[in-house]
Formats: sequence, C-alpha cells, structure tokens
Amino acid sequence: CCSLQVGDVIVLGTDGLWDNCFDEEITAVIKYCVGQQGSMSMDKVAQVLAFYARHRASDPKYASPFAYAAFQADLAYMGGKLDDITVVVARVASIEEVASAPVPGSGGFDFRLNPVGGSAPASKL
Repeated sequence: CCSLQVGDVIVLGTDGLWDNCFDEEITAVIKYCVGQQGSMSMDKVAQVLAFYARHRASDPKYASPFAYAAFQADLAYMGGKLDDITVVVARVASIEEVASAPVPGSGGFDFRLNPVGGSAPASKL
C-alpha cells in the first residue's frame, strides 16, 4: 500500500474531520504545528485539527468538502457539516527513539466542547 519513513505524520479521523477539511488544509495545519520551534506534540496537533474542523463545521458559508460532494451529486448544500469529530495523529519514530522514550501514561483527554458529566474541556477520562 504505502511506505512510511521516520518522521512521517499519520492522521486518522472520523467523517467530522474529512467532511469539513480539505487534505491541503489538514496538511497546512500539521506543517504549522510541527514546524513550530520545539514541535508541538501529536496529541496537541490532533486537538488543533479537531478544533479547526469544528470551526469549519459551524460556518454556514464555507464551501466544505461535504458541500462540494453534494454539488457533485446535484444537491444544493452550502456550509460545513456538524458531526462528531475525532482525530488521532501519530508520528513514525525510529526504534531507538521509541526504546529511549518514557512509557506513556494511562488514559487520555476528552476535548469535546461540552464533555458528558462536566463542562471543562481537556478533562482526564
């Protein structure tokens, strides 16, 4: 299928990401985040992409990928598409880098705008 190299970034996302962001936009966001001095962590890049997609989804005048696909199907639709948005971003690392890295903590973060059972974003699961 494809060949990966150390440093490549892999993005997995639900339709809430892909229906609201073009590939070129996602690439630009990743390049901006990873190109920052000190490089942003992959979990933060995923958070930025999710918030970017949410912003696009709520714009009624945005010519989104979903709107473009609707137009191709002879349907009238304009704007983003509100939907669940889940994003996972990973960077391919060398075996040496993985072996010397600290063991990741357990759990994760809930970046929903209104998490179930609370109102604080980025709460521990």
